[in-house]
Amino acid sequence: MRHLVMIAKAAGVSLDWLATGCDGRGMEVEARLPGQALDGVGLEAVLLPAIERFLDCLGREREFVIELVAGGSSPVCMLARERWPQDERGGYCFAASGGNEVEALFRLRRKIQKGISRRYLALAPDASLRMLSDTLVGYVGEGVLVIDGRAVSPAILVELLERRRGEHFVFQFPPWGD
Repeated sequence: MRHLVMIAKAAGVSLDWLATGCDGRGMEVEARLPGQALDGVGLEAVLLPAIERFLDCLGREREFVIELVAGGSSPVCMLARERWPQDERGGYCFAASGGNEVEALFRLRRKIQKGISRRYLALAPDASLRMLSDTLVGYVGEGVLVIDGRAVSPAILVELLERRRGEHFVFQFPPWGD
């Protein structure tokens, strides 16, 4: 049932229509299937851009604007940017691709949920940033790295790494869809 609800929401149809092809009053309704054009209008024109809310690991609600990056080709790519980042140069940002709009949207939602479910940095009592583990995950922004939705300047990154002097490290950049 949970999957049916997700499909109905993504397609913009009711559960009644999804199950029967009727709108609940017994009347047939025009199909609006994701990934199929209706008079030249695809899913991106009907549902996107969209705003969705997710809870992060601290229980804070985060709003994302979800957009289609490239339509009409395979794979379909979608992007989600945090709507109201605490730092103008920061904010979470996720991208995902799929064979069609629905697959890309499901992958993007999973990436958002996974990405905001863990913290990598914390404020120490002296107001400096501290690494919570031996891993940092984020993305490269304009002149900053963005970790936990927070803009981290190169100087702060060097300071964080300086505390781990003598340890080996790996910089890893995943492929676009990961």
